Amino acid sequence: MSENFQIVKEKLNILDVIIQETGLSLKGKHLSECPFCHHKECFSVDREKGLFNCFSCQSAGDVFTFFQLFKDLSKSEALKYAAGLAGIELDHQPAEE
Repeated sequence: MSENFQIVKEKLNILDVIIQETGLSLKGKHLSECPFCHHKECFSVDREKGLFNCFSCQSAGDVFTFFQLFKDLSKSEALKYAAGLAGIELDHQPAEE
């Protein structure tokens, strides 16, 4: 993972970001529904690892993967978007990973 990805990832709380972006709520250990397949109580977020996983549609990944899927962004676009949320100005154009 490039340095920019790591810096941005460390500044964002993935659970807060997903709740903010989707408007969904946390119900126990799961979001009320998956933002991708909309099945109930199958979408979990591990704040410590910075990862999400849907046990129904198998969508999984980090905050950048979330933005790629949820907003239909490329990996570099997801980095730019996440950096904006984190209040980080990127020094240079990120390489596509």
